[in-house]
Formats: sequence, C-alpha cells, structure tokens
Amino acid sequence: MNEQKTPDAGKRLSTIVLAAGAFGRPYISSPGLPPDRAKLLQSAFKKTLTDPDFQTQAKERKLDVDPVGGEELETLAREVIAQPADVVERMKRLLEK
Repeated sequence: MNEQKTPDAGKRLSTIVLAAGAFGRPYISSPGLPPDRAKLLQSAFKKTLTDPDFQTQAKERKLDVDPVGGEELETLAREVIAQPADVVERMKRLLEK
C-alpha cells in the first residue's frame, strides 16, 4: 500500500478488514486472570503448537496450524479499536452494503 500512496484512511480500513483473518479463533480467558498465569498458558500453548508430534498429527488430519501470538493479537486489537471517527463511519457504510 505504501508503493501506491494509499491514503491513511484506506490503510486503516484495510487493517480493520484484514484483522478478522488474523484473529481467527482466539483462545481467551476470564477477566482478572493474573498476568503470570496468562504467560504460563501462552507459553504452554506455544510449546504445544511447536511440538513435532502435534504438528505431525495436525498434518495427518489436514489441519491448518498457523498461530498468532497473544501479544501480536493484543497489538492488532488495540490498533483496530483505536480508529478515528471518520474511519469508523466509513466502515459502517461499507458494512451496510
């Protein structure tokens, strides 16, 4: 988009639309989970996804395993919700069509 001189509002809309694919099916916890437990769960989940046996079984079952880390999803979520009013209104109009 930088090569095409896409306006900032267009880049922001693209971020919102494309974020849905990145979010996929996230695993979430209840509010108030202590940060140390969240880190422990994220670490265990990441370890599972990189386990060779897990990867072999996923391939055998023809499952796509393309995880996005919790920190990256959090950053993306903050970027998606921090849009100016004009971008939000434009997105609403696009969704109405």
